[in-house]
Amino acid sequence: TGWIIDFVVNVFVASIIFLEPPFELTVTKRVTRLKQEGGWRGDIARWMCAKVLDPFQIGGGGHCK
Repeated sequence: TGWIIDFVVNVFVASIIFLEPPFELTVTKRVTRLKQEGGWRGDIARWMCAKVLDPFQIGGGGHCK
């Protein structure tokens, strides 16, 4: 169920937020790629990792860091 939600959010919500089509299947993969970039997309991706995705990572501290 979680993967399906991640996929749907990536295709619809994240595409609007980042103003680009999805090149990855999940939001997690997308922000992992984008956080390495500079500019506004990287800033949003780093914020999403720290505040939205990592708190839900089982065992704490996700791979977005």
